[in-house]
Amino acid sequence: YAPSQAWEATKNNGPKVPVVIGIMGGGFVIGHRGYNVQLGLRCMERGIMFVCLDYRNFPFATIPEMVGNVGRGVQWVFRNIGDYGGDVNNMMFMGQSAGAHLGAMLMLEHAFLETEHAKDQKEEFDSWQVKKLKAYVGVSGPYDLQRYAPHLGLPPHVLESLSMGSPDDCCPAPLLLTQKWQALAKEAACRLPEIYLVHGETDMLVPAWSSVRFAEQLKQAGIPAKLDVRAGVNHTYPVVEGPAVRHDIQMEYILPILLGDKGLKILEAAAARHDGGDR
Repeated sequence: YAPSQAWEATKNNGPKVPVVIGIMGGGFVIGHRGYNVQLGLRCMERGIMFVCLDYRNFPFATIPEMVGNVGRGVQWVFRNIGDYGGDVNNMMFMGQSAGAHLGAMLMLEHAFLETEHAKDQKEEFDSWQVKKLKAYVGVSGPYDLQRYAPHLGLPPHVLESLSMGSPDDCCPAPLLLTQKWQALAKEAACRLPEIYLVHGETDMLVPAWSSVRFAEQLKQAGIPAKLDVRAGVNHTYPVVEGPAVRHDIQMEYILPILLGDKGLKILEAAAARHDGGDR
């Protein structure tokens, strides 16, 4: 989703535009980039480019393979988005539900591998670094599948297949407790961008404790994560019901992160219109 300003930038008629890299949810089985259409259109209205990444769903891919799909997508964006008018120096990364899980896993794994390669004085691990992103925003994510599976009623054999037999090795929350992470925790934490976790208090599909617990674990690992638990918000509201009535919680993060004070003023004006009855 590219705003007109991006096209002008490709003709050197204006600056390149901010970029959001987004991953949709879908329970790891029915995800599709089209789920992000409302958010993409809202970003276009504000002169922000939105890149929707797809990934293979289970049973055609396991979670480690999905993370790999997303990683290749992010790599492509870093390498090519400038050709489409996107500003590689003003980008953020976000995911919702299963997408939040995959995005968080990619952030942590990539930071760890960057640190490991730097320690061994090897060449750069990849053509992009997580710190080059301004922020990561995870919305309604299930960050520990072992703890989450009983709530969902997920049979153990399905979880084993989904995770290639190692659920804790492909979930961001348990990853922080592994010996390999803790051996490089301080250095890896310094490589991460700002992290925001957003969750609905009345989310019955993925309970809010998932983000609350993950935020606590991140902080214990030396990673300052900001937690936002919204009263009266369910699992789908941030991506379906809210945007449908022009109340987009995700834009409340995108605009200030990418547009700074300008973004804050846009939010303030929208809040004033809402208070007056015109959302």
